[in-house]
Amino acid sequence: MPPSFSPLSWLESRMLFGMKAGLGNIRELCARLGNPQESWASIHVVGTNGKGSTSFWLMKILEAHGLRVGLFTSPHLVSMRERIRVGDLAISTSDLERHISTIHEAGSDLEPTFFEVLTAVAFLWFRDQNPDFVVLEAGLGGRLDSTNLKDSGLSILTSIGLDHTEILGDSLVSILAEKIGVWRPGATLFHNLSDDVLCANIDAYGNQLPGIPVLVPCKDDLLLPQAGRVYQENASLSWACAQKILGSRFDGVLARKALASSVWAGRQQELRNPLTGAVDWILDGAHNGHAAIRLAENLRAKFPAQKIPLILAVLKTKNPLEIIQPLLPHISEVLLTRTPHPKMRNPEEMASMFGDLPVRIIPNAIEALEQVSPQHGPVLCTGSLYFVGLVVEQLKSSYSELDWFRQFAPNQNELK
Repeated sequence: MPPSFSPLSWLESRMLFGMKAGLGNIRELCARLGNPQESWASIHVVGTNGKGSTSFWLMKILEAHGLRVGLFTSPHLVSMRERIRVGDLAISTSDLERHISTIHEAGSDLEPTFFEVLTAVAFLWFRDQNPDFVVLEAGLGGRLDSTNLKDSGLSILTSIGLDHTEILGDSLVSILAEKIGVWRPGATLFHNLSDDVLCANIDAYGNQLPGIPVLVPCKDDLLLPQAGRVYQENASLSWACAQKILGSRFDGVLARKALASSVWAGRQQELRNPLTGAVDWILDGAHNGHAAIRLAENLRAKFPAQKIPLILAVLKTKNPLEIIQPLLPHISEVLLTRTPHPKMRNPEEMASMFGDLPVRIIPNAIEALEQVSPQHGPVLCTGSLYFVGLVVEQLKSSYSELDWFRQFAPNQNELK
């Protein structure tokens, strides 16, 4: 390896390779690394929305029962290190760079993608950490996702919606088929879908495997930091899976305490004024219609008589109308912006989508945050987790809810 080799620069260069269909690449790469994924047990989490919070809360419930639990999620908000953690311990920069160098030496000829490299890094680091379980969040889909190299005895399906249709298919049934491709023979799949057709497809696939589908009812009495029924549903999935893992050791009091004190950042997250306790900001990474509808449900429940300012940034690959329309009844004014990431949509393209609402275009996202004050009520920041990550970086020194992020330096190129 040349002395000038930079592990992080090489990782970032992998973005040029986009996605690669199939598991052949990651399978060969991990074989050269000694198949580190075979050294720990895992739970696989798939779904259109809700994967992150469900994975995070499952980790927290298991931790409350004395287990060491790894967590692999994507994307990140501030730093790539967030994606790979055991409890609150994120992978260190030195470990991240060391494992990237190992992967480069073992498989640079394979031209692995960005996500394949990070998946392999996670597999190696979890082998070093020797956790009791690892919760693996699929990056995209499931069947062909790099995380699907790992056989998991338990899987969770959080939701099905129309997203990434150019890759996963243009119907809910086809998207479902891709998601549940992580389900293994003899394994249990927890889900909370209510659609009769989708449930019938799950049951049919379970019979074919064979596997065990479990329909999880929503526990409406869970106290969570995140408001909204969707988070009750996600936490209920975490609860059910933890019960399966722990058996007679499961303690509902411990589980409730863990859920009540664990905030999944950037998803319908409320930042409260440290002096008054009032909600200053609502951060939500809603980037598709399905997520925007659930966000609108929460706004209607929490602020039924109040309209609030919206700061919006959306990726070019997303349909902004699907995000905007559910939110319109709850918005007083709109600030359209973008981050420097090359995938971000120009705000001018969305200016005509808000009817009679006042709209301002502020191309610099940091300036947009400075242009609106939460003095008279909360401000909503949404449309993309890339944007929410920038907001977290800007506000982390001012709000205790973002304490965990103070350890991270932001990635300069926003490759997330």
